[in-house]
Amino acid sequence: MTFKNMLVLNANAISCNILFLYIIIFASFSFASCKDSVMPERGSTTGDTRSSDNPLISHPNDSSMPKPQILSWSLCGNYSAKKYDVYLSKDSPDFSLRPVSIDNADTAVSIWNLEIGARYLWRIDIKDTAAVVRTTGTFSFFTPLLWPRMIYIDGVTNVRDIGGMVNKDGLMVRQGLYYRSGEFNDYNNITDLGIRQIMDLGIVCEIDLRYDYESAHAVLPSSVKYFRPYNSSGEGGLAPYQYGLRNYAYQYRDVFKVMADSSNFPMVCHCIAGADRTGTVTALLEALLGCTELEMAVDYQWTSLSIWGIRDTAGSDWKGLMSEIKSYDKKNGTVQAGAWYYLLSKGLSVSGLKSIRKIFLNDTIQPYPDTPDVIDGKKITVNYATRSKCFLYDSRCFTVGPETRRIDVFDLSGKRIWKFERPFTGNELKIQLPRYARGVFVMYCVNEKTN
Repeated sequence: MTFKNMLVLNANAISCNILFLYIIIFASFSFASCKDSVMPERGSTTGDTRSSDNPLISHPNDSSMPKPQILSWSLCGNYSAKKYDVYLSKDSPDFSLRPVSIDNADTAVSIWNLEIGARYLWRIDIKDTAAVVRTTGTFSFFTPLLWPRMIYIDGVTNVRDIGGMVNKDGLMVRQGLYYRSGEFNDYNNITDLGIRQIMDLGIVCEIDLRYDYESAHAVLPSSVKYFRPYNSSGEGGLAPYQYGLRNYAYQYRDVFKVMADSSNFPMVCHCIAGADRTGTVTALLEALLGCTELEMAVDYQWTSLSIWGIRDTAGSDWKGLMSEIKSYDKKNGTVQAGAWYYLLSKGLSVSGLKSIRKIFLNDTIQPYPDTPDVIDGKKITVNYATRSKCFLYDSRCFTVGPETRRIDVFDLSGKRIWKFERPFTGNELKIQLPRYARGVFVMYCVNEKTN
């Protein structure tokens, strides 16, 4: 199955007496024809189809390598050009950054790692030898909103952005924050081009999950923070899946402490393959962000396109991981609440958990109570003075008695979407809910008694 998005821009937009520049944008973000009969249903990845004489490193057996977007053009009329500089900008015609291609002698340029579902603008400086003799107008195109956003880093395999996933509440995970990847040295060796591509993504922090004996050390420029989780004996690294969550819990906690700091983004997280240990960290993160179990499973399976073999969610590794996370949600057994309570039980603070959700979702609502029987760090006896099922629109007024100290508003799945605490004016409280939180909810008016 081939998806091709082709836009042809009218030459009249930039016509002059001596120059007609025809621009064809060829955007191939989905799957090209596969050699076998099995193809993923959606995505932005194809096998590497570059010719053997391409100056970039060849990856003939790695189907996790995305195809580029190709910008091509042609000159018509009595005009000759020697070289071209191509400028690209997202959302606005700000071409102050360096060109994506300099002194290009060809009338086409390949561009990787664009965001999905985004509008880009571009222009060309036409050169006769070294001097710019003509600057074209500004042109635009849109990239398809096709998740996952596969990333090309030269010399590295299995790189993708979790951004673009939509969680169970309809919130989209922001792009360009968290990249999961294979390693940069030892089995894979990142090239100079690959390092430039990493830096072009704006990476400021590298999380390395490898053990000491796996050649774990910083490879990226010194401006990039380098973090490895350690145990109390000073041994680095962690294990994956159910075993890892049980026996390396505090290493996982420390990884998420790094994620709770907004200054550490954008970040790249990797082990060796970017599949198992990275897959466990990523699954825990996606669950914390409220992603569905299906979306988490699909992301895990994308690794099967890389050189590291099949990752199957029907296997015991994935099933054990899901079971372990769900076990921490004692009430409903969900993977989303389970991730929250797992990290909370290992020492990550409520403010840290909320910070991660704010960074990725811009969501400031605390989805669950601090723990099933603790609110704001105090163990309490909850006396539900009222329990009323109601349909909420944009706002609704509730009258509560003066003895009420707190009101928690939950949806029917048990997720807390709002909380109110004394003091509030009088006995009448107006609840203003976000638009996406419309629907049927259960409101609890709570009297707190500290044990």
